[in-house]
Amino acid sequence: MNIKDKFVLQNIGHAIELQKKYGIHPIISLSQSAKETGWGQSFLATNHNNYFGMMATGSKNEHWTGEIYQKDSKSRKWRKYNNPLQSFLDYGRLLNTSISYVDLKQHFDDPGKFAKGIASSNYITDSDNRQKYYSDLISIQNSIVIVIKTQQLNVKHNIVLPLAVVITVAVLLTKLF
Repeated sequence: MNIKDKFVLQNIGHAIELQKKYGIHPIISLSQSAKETGWGQSFLATNHNNYFGMMATGSKNEHWTGEIYQKDSKSRKWRKYNNPLQSFLDYGRLLNTSISYVDLKQHFDDPGKFAKGIASSNYITDSDNRQKYYSDLISIQNSIVIVIKTQQLNVKHNIVLPLAVVITVAVLLTKLF
């Protein structure tokens, strides 16, 4: 089994739970998580269950206990989670409650439009790489759809976009940039 298959199989359930609680399409959370963690292989994901590169700012909440990881006193502080589901749900909470992402809510059911919106948002700290972030998300979304189809995952039809739709949206949005 390759790294992409393994990542999707291990996290599709978390993405579906996130959709149930916060209305965010599973392809969105899976693709952004794959991007942020290198398909679940990053240090933060494997050691601290942080699947979205969430920094340890703000107050603890129902999904984050306030635990942090910091390599040394001069490095950034990152959120630590007890399990991946907490990370997925905290990501959903952030997108639903932060004023910074209010415009993204209208795209929670459209992975292509969401990718464009998140790439233009405060979530991306390296503003020089917004186009690359967007392109990467679209490519990852396509990969996830392929995994879902080839693995024949028992996923409800309404949460998985056909590959042709994702590619069409990606092509159209690329022309807009």
